[in-house]
Amino acid sequence: MSLHDLREASVRGARWIVEHQQEDGFFPSRTRVVESCYKGIWALNTLGYTTEASRLCRVVKTWIAADGDIPQPREEEAFLTTHYLYANTYLTIGAQTLGRFDVSQPLFRFIVTRQEPAWGGFISQGPLFQEAPCMDTVSTSISGLTALYMGDIEVAVKSAQFLQHVFDHQPNSKKMFYSTVDLDGRIVTEWTGEQTHRGIDINDPEQDWYFIGIATMFLPALFEATGDSSYLRLARSYLDYLDQVCCPGAFMDLSSGKSGVGAAYLYRLTEEPRYKEIALAVADFIIGLQTPFGCWQESPQKDAPPPTDLTWSDMDMTAEYVLWLDQIHRHLSA
Repeated sequence: MSLHDLREASVRGARWIVEHQQEDGFFPSRTRVVESCYKGIWALNTLGYTTEASRLCRVVKTWIAADGDIPQPREEEAFLTTHYLYANTYLTIGAQTLGRFDVSQPLFRFIVTRQEPAWGGFISQGPLFQEAPCMDTVSTSISGLTALYMGDIEVAVKSAQFLQHVFDHQPNSKKMFYSTVDLDGRIVTEWTGEQTHRGIDINDPEQDWYFIGIATMFLPALFEATGDSSYLRLARSYLDYLDQVCCPGAFMDLSSGKSGVGAAYLYRLTEEPRYKEIALAVADFIIGLQTPFGCWQESPQKDAPPPTDLTWSDMDMTAEYVLWLDQIHRHLSA
């Protein structure tokens, strides 16, 4: 696989999105919810589809509440209980890169209200959720990255301090990686129901690996922004943990794209050959999942006709992989 292959796959995915974009700019999803399009502004803009990204941005602006939040329309429970800020942050980055400050600024004003001042982590749940609030690596990493795009180094540095705290206080790192911390700074080691992401069984390939890998996207960017080598060391610690301690499935999962971006970023900064190997392996895995039509689907059918009834998760995957392949290509080509 060549770097050209990465670029072509990313371009094909973006082209598929714009060819099927609805008249008002929304994505071709069976439901008009945040989950379908929150990565879309960033993905389309970075691939050069600025007009199409702007049309989607107009839709998103109508959803923003007075406090800068987007409480609706959401349908997936995880986007209320675990990934509440996930949609807000990607939309903020997308709008900022597009130059739509009327969208990015109010969104970011809400995001920063969710940072816990003592630990620097970001609250995972939405404001109306009744469960005891907690912070995790995903909400904090993507919020820290958003802060960098918005020029708020202080918020980003506090986010990194949280990630250092999580990494340093793992109680049993040879078996589990615990991603979540309560408001007293204690690692959460127990949970109920669907909250399995709170404990990543590092010997089981079927895990939410992005709760580890997403830190490797944010921390190298913070190193470049500040010149502080401690952030580069921490980024390498997270990626080396995935590579040297976790099972091989850590890089061969639907959620491994963020690790691929992080590996490519770290290769650009360190020229460590292993990081390039990881980035290319992840990219090859992602490209292998692309449908013949250009989009990605969570459960594609072999030899199926072009899809016409896509779920929010299909659209989420398509925009995400367009982004990650482009990011991997950029870092490895630099």
